Amino acid sequence: MKVYEAKGFINPSRVRIALGEKKAIAQVEFIEVNVMQGEHRQPEFVAKNPSASVPVLELDDGTCIAECTAITEYIDHTFPGISLTGETAKERAVIHMMQRCSALGGFPDLKRLHQEETRRTKLARCGRDVFSPCHSRLG
Repeated sequence: MKVYEAKGFINPSRVRIALGEKKAIAQVEFIEVNVMQGEHRQPEFVAKNPSASVPVLELDDGTCIAECTAITEYIDHTFPGISLTGETAKERAVIHMMQRCSALGGFPDLKRLHQEETRRTKLARCGRDVFSPCHSRLG
């Protein structure tokens, strides 16, 4: 399995984080794509991802998966460990919503969101059910 990435770019970093959470980094070969020199626009790379963007996950059978969320979902269901994409329908829906919000620039106040999630986590540890959808917190 190979991950085509560009260091310093956010989406390849998200893939590395997912692999790290699954303790699977050593099972993947990372290939640097020099975006500044246009390697992502070369025919060999465009054949892997017509969008000419990183990251791209190339499976051992040659299948290429582009888009960070699709790669993360593949990683989540391939490697053992904690769930990254949710276990219940509600968790999967909220995680998908937050990924879309993030991808579309819909998190104007990440600090406030983080503070609310921290508060919710602390209250949940006390045995209170305090779940509320993220979109109600984004105002």
